[in-house]
Amino acid sequence: MSIRFRTLALLLIVITAGCFQKHPSEDELLAMAKIFDGTRADAYSKRDLEAFMKHYTKTPDLVVVYGGKFLNGYDAWREEIQSQFHKIGASPVKLLLSDQHNIVKGDHVYSYGNYKIILPMKDAPDTIINGLFTSTKTLRDGQLVTVMETYSPTNPRSAKGIALLPGYTKTPGQGEDTEVGEISKQGSDFKIRYDIGHMAGFAADGVLKSLWRKTITVDGTRMTAVYSTDKELTVSFAPAFAAPANFYATINSEEELVDMLLMMGTYNRN
Repeated sequence: MSIRFRTLALLLIVITAGCFQKHPSEDELLAMAKIFDGTRADAYSKRDLEAFMKHYTKTPDLVVVYGGKFLNGYDAWREEIQSQFHKIGASPVKLLLSDQHNIVKGDHVYSYGNYKIILPMKDAPDTIINGLFTSTKTLRDGQLVTVMETYSPTNPRSAKGIALLPGYTKTPGQGEDTEVGEISKQGSDFKIRYDIGHMAGFAADGVLKSLWRKTITVDGTRMTAVYSTDKELTVSFAPAFAAPANFYATINSEEELVDMLLMMGTYNRN
């Protein structure tokens, strides 16, 4: 047999094998999905960005909804995860999936269940974020990749958790994309306005003319208080996982300043 003939024969075998490659069975896809989700959770817990992002399609059709925030494309989701890892810093973190269900339809695996993110705290109770997730994985080049995913925290931050000083009342408002309202003092014109949600942004960064600005990061949450030349105090929270929160008030006395800072200190920032 000539070298040329043997080469053609080997090429034909390779092409034929590729054409008749066995498609994974339903059980095999379910097993692949279980391993897939396990390695992804481990990568998140280790804050390994590259290993985590290997589980997602690198095409612009990736869609992730995280706590009401729509992220379109691989780059947007990578930037979000990178930001989370930066906020977490060196703190230990654990991502756990539970009560998970996988359904196979053709080349797709549809998953849903519960997730829990645990941030162990030193000298304080652990920070725990609970939520629900859904995921759509598809088979591409023999490997599963995520093409769509949603994360919905079941313990979102809210102004309901703020402790009020005597004489203060809270009045919820009607917001389109965020939780809004006022905290007012009886018998006074002093009011603290609040705006909480992913669409609220980090308002303190938008205050350009200030008399003073203070920032501190506690347990992965950045907190900034800024006092403008217009005598407005803005206090903003940027948690590692939950939505941003902003509080505003025009300050006319030292008592109002102290009252606002004391009450803002009770906000459940985790």
